[in-house]
Amino acid sequence: APLQAGAGLGIGVDPAILLTAQTVGGNVGNVFTPINVAVAAAAVGAVGHESEIIRSTVRDAVLLLLLAALMVLSLGLGFGR
Repeated sequence: APLQAGAGLGIGVDPAILLTAQTVGGNVGNVFTPINVAVAAAAVGAVGHESEIIRSTVRDAVLLLLLAALMVLSLGLGFGR
């Protein structure tokens, strides 16, 4: 968090915006961690189908990242204030 706060202050952007972007990106990326995929597969009885689970979530994760990026960009440009 100190790195993002310092970077935000250095470029004139509210540090909370950069911290928000990092948090959202990390959480979306967390969907693809091997342990989370394995736990999800075990929970629904789909052990051995982990690659299918990942493939089925990629599109939604990319859309979520694009939406989050647009929201962070709009906040960074001062919209919504």
